[in-house]
Amino acid sequence: MEAISNQNTITPEVSKQTGGDAVTFSLIFWLTFIVFLSIAVCSTVMRLPWRSWLPGAENSTSLIRSVRSAVYTLMSHLT
Repeated sequence: MEAISNQNTITPEVSKQTGGDAVTFSLIFWLTFIVFLSIAVCSTVMRLPWRSWLPGAENSTSLIRSVRSAVYTLMSHLT
């Protein structure tokens, strides 16, 4: 019986850890998205070819989709 009660106490801690990972992933995603978006906007204003600078953004047609694909490409390398 003690093993079952010990498993019940461990399970909520694992759930909290998974929630923390989701928050961390979200935080890293949004920080990277803001950095890449600022690079893309500044480069667009200065009329520079920024899509070749960001990984995964080469074939996208819109600014937000290009930045999002670049962020997802970078995030896949981090995990």
